[in-house]
Amino acid sequence: MRVNSTSLAIWLAVTACASDLACGNTTAFDDASHTAYDNGWQTGDNGGTGFTPWSLSYSGVLTGLSHNPQFIARSPLSGNLLGTPAFGLTTSDRDTFSDTCEAVRTFNAPLAIGQTLSIDLDGSDLGTGGQPFSRGNTFQLIGSNGQERFSLYTSNRFNDNNWATHRDENTGVAAGNAFRVEFTLATANSYNLALLPIGGGNPLFTQTGAALNGALNTGITQLRISAYGTGSTANGAKELFFRMLMLSSDALSGDYNEDGRVDAADYAVWRKTGAVQSGYDLWRAHFGEPATSSAIASSATSTVPEPAALITLIFGLCGVTRIRRQ
Repeated sequence: MRVNSTSLAIWLAVTACASDLACGNTTAFDDASHTAYDNGWQTGDNGGTGFTPWSLSYSGVLTGLSHNPQFIARSPLSGNLLGTPAFGLTTSDRDTFSDTCEAVRTFNAPLAIGQTLSIDLDGSDLGTGGQPFSRGNTFQLIGSNGQERFSLYTSNRFNDNNWATHRDENTGVAAGNAFRVEFTLATANSYNLALLPIGGGNPLFTQTGAALNGALNTGITQLRISAYGTGSTANGAKELFFRMLMLSSDALSGDYNEDGRVDAADYAVWRKTGAVQSGYDLWRAHFGEPATSSAIASSATSTVPEPAALITLIFGLCGVTRIRRQ
């Protein structure tokens, strides 16, 4: 019996990449499913790899909060479109105080040209009332001098409550929607950006070669995520959620075995290295994306295999291997 190339790729992926989800091209990764957050999310927690510990702060009142200011969403909430577990931020909603909940993470090294920072975000529903600019969300990349180099943000009654870039470009993505951010440092002073639907599909917004903010040639060393004045709800509608924080180098998202394509072999690596749901979602979103040669690209299927079919294929390969060894 002969083993076909797809089965062989799965076998090699399972045996060669047992210790790291992205097998090398991912230089930093964290998700709310990490054991560091089993007892909640506090300053000093350091799940994943490639980051320094989280620094958390809150400047508001605790009255009326449905959750801790920073929390891990473990139970399904109708307002959390990312699924569980996910990191969550909530605040009080005093119109004139801009009560702020913040989470800051420093990279072990400044972002390098060609590296891509990706994250899944689900923003707060800002409603239609309130004083303008009194509530919103921010996703910021900070330079080594403490100045903002890039941001996505929402603010009530501005840009139709859509997410905007640091240069106020309206992305068309509504404040309360969920999406994936893929930010690539193109040069020391420019970036490429794609906002993608969760689960895959055509980009919602893109930028290529856009100018960074702040002082020229300042390295990006820190990530800051915040919610201010949004209020708090039991169902998560006014909370800011995020998950699947990853920094990678010149790699396809979901290409866990680094062979230049996102296929069944990458699913096998995902199964072998923790089987985190958000990792599956990332793989599914990018399944079939191109390889570096037309021959490989032409072999990719447009249909995403279901987990049960892939498990059968993997275990079938194991049986074939045993037969050949007898």
